[in-house]
Amino acid sequence: MASFVQLPSGNWRAAVRRKARYVAETFRRKADAESWALEMERRIDPRRWPACPGQACAMHAAAVHGVAISKEPIELARVALRRLGLLGMSRERDRRPTQTELDAPIAFLDGNPRQLIPVGRIIRFAVATAMRQSEIASIVWPDVDDRVRIVVVRDRKDPRKKDGNHQHVPLIALTGYDA
Repeated sequence: MASFVQLPSGNWRAAVRRKARYVAETFRRKADAESWALEMERRIDPRRWPACPGQACAMHAAAVHGVAISKEPIELARVALRRLGLLGMSRERDRRPTQTELDAPIAFLDGNPRQLIPVGRIIRFAVATAMRQSEIASIVWPDVDDRVRIVVVRDRKDPRKKDGNHQHVPLIALTGYDA
């Protein structure tokens, strides 16, 4: 069902809610809003969903679920965002925190008598091993081998392999902290 609201600017906002779908657009004239809403309702009825800006799963829906959508608006938006510098590759970070930057939170947490969790030790361990918080929290005692100073990190994050990616991490003191 379509609804139309006149905005303070004088423009018309058309919104279509139909079959658990919602799309909206703003127009200068009410006639344009009404014709657009009618077209959207026609697209939704035979399961040809309208392309919704801001939804990354649109391409996924077309490829995997066979939903007929127009890919052109998505590609045009991608080109425009790249030209505006709003979309692109992230810059690789190569900066490590200085010892002073690490000492401040560690000293605060270690000096807090109400802090029961040894967060300072956890920070030192994280820096020494370069592990994520979830990886540190998932370690259990049988995975630690004190004799050879190795810990097994189960299901370590990897972009290509999600499960069964167990890795042996050496517990060495290359960072100034003894893991």
